[in-house]
Amino acid sequence: MILEKETRMTLDELRSQLIGEYPSVRSDQREAGQRLETDLKLESARQLERQGLIFSVSYQGTDYFPLFQFCQDTGKPMEIIKELIEIFELGKSNSWELFIWLVCPTGLLGGIKPVELMQSEPERVLKAARCERADPYF
Repeated sequence: MILEKETRMTLDELRSQLIGEYPSVRSDQREAGQRLETDLKLESARQLERQGLIFSVSYQGTDYFPLFQFCQDTGKPMEIIKELIEIFELGKSNSWELFIWLVCPTGLLGGIKPVELMQSEPERVLKAARCERADPYF
């Protein structure tokens, strides 16, 4: 029992690890004109989020917009993100649920992380997301 308790990661620790592992535009990056590799500014990210095209997660008072939501070639939001936001009903649920689902291996995709297939096999990822939401204990 004690070993089990020591090896469990708290939700806060998981969030901290994921924020460190996946590059993001952060709401505390407010310097004028500050840009990251996607040439995305915070104002643009907020507008895209309001339009339901991307999502953010909040951690310790800062909003993070994960860069994996953007096409590597164009820097524009991937269409699959809008569909995933709808499937996960982000208006009703926590965006962390979607973030964690995207970056964790799932049996619905043969042990592959959905984020790794978003560009190459978006329909497969969407099918897995629909299945996950229909029966989260699959």
